[in-house]
Amino acid sequence: MLQPGNIAIVKHNGSKYELQCGGKILARSSDRGYFEYHIAKRDVPKIVEANITSVIYEDGSAPINSMMTPSASAVAAIAGSTVPTFSIDERFEMLDELITMVINGNNHKAMVIGGKGGIGKSFAVTKALDRLNKIDTAKASAAAAELAKSITIEVGDNEDETQEKVDKLSATADVGDYRIIKGYATASALYRLLYENRHRVIIFDDCDSVLRDSDAVNVLKSALDSSDERWVSWNTNSVFGSDLPPCFKFEGQVIFVTNMDMEKVPEPILTRCLKVNMAMSPLQRIERMRSVLVNVMPDIDQQFKEDALNLLEKHVNVTKNVNFRALIQTIGIRIDPATKNWERLALFSLIES
Repeated sequence: MLQPGNIAIVKHNGSKYELQCGGKILARSSDRGYFEYHIAKRDVPKIVEANITSVIYEDGSAPINSMMTPSASAVAAIAGSTVPTFSIDERFEMLDELITMVINGNNHKAMVIGGKGGIGKSFAVTKALDRLNKIDTAKASAAAAELAKSITIEVGDNEDETQEKVDKLSATADVGDYRIIKGYATASALYRLLYENRHRVIIFDDCDSVLRDSDAVNVLKSALDSSDERWVSWNTNSVFGSDLPPCFKFEGQVIFVTNMDMEKVPEPILTRCLKVNMAMSPLQRIERMRSVLVNVMPDIDQQFKEDALNLLEKHVNVTKNVNFRALIQTIGIRIDPATKNWERLALFSLIES
């Protein structure tokens, strides 16, 4: 007889049965007895990893194999607990709350936001930063450089005038509240980024290289640590020259926006971060786009935007491009006066060969 382990629930979803535990689907089958057979054989990796040794059925029917019949109390506990569901708009509202928590840095210092591209993850982060009146370092630096050009210390300036100008120049040297990093970064470049922005919010937007490099992950582990003081170190000083210290205290916050599956994000990162999986079905993406359509390309007639979204919805099963980028492209085709048949042209650009 199998030793006691975790209990999974079998749910019927259309033509398939699903084996679920902790809100995750471990296996699917059209055969009701498939799961019990393979739990007993211990030959399905996901079932073994989850240590499933017994099942209950959502419809209340008894397991086929009596070896796997859980206790009455265990059945009652699982049957009485359900995975909560949230509407698409509610998910984005809660995403905004969690982003705000991290930006403020009161109780949470880091988060990972996952999900397919083009669903509004990056926009949600920048929207929260704008709402909190946070300043982009890149934009602030450009403005500061222009200001610095206008400040000149003249020979005839008295001591007070000279000091005032020096103070203004000093104020332009380190400006901005957050830094957005896109593309690719090595572990050594990451160390510099963390040091130079050690008091800021750093957003790694589609910069998955820092999540795939083991050295970068080790650097991030220190920066994201839950300790009161987060010290980051790099023992090979020659990589940087003399302008960076071998260690420093990181006091900023980090937000990862990634298209990676959450399962592929390194465990040391996940355990140190708030985790938000914004994965959505194509129809859920349509629902989200419809709820905020008025804010998409606000200068365009609403009817044209609805025409474009309706086309995406009508053909949702024949294209993978169901996201805001595809919507904007389709709207652009819809309003172009040079198009002879905008619907066929839009479909031609959306449907992959």
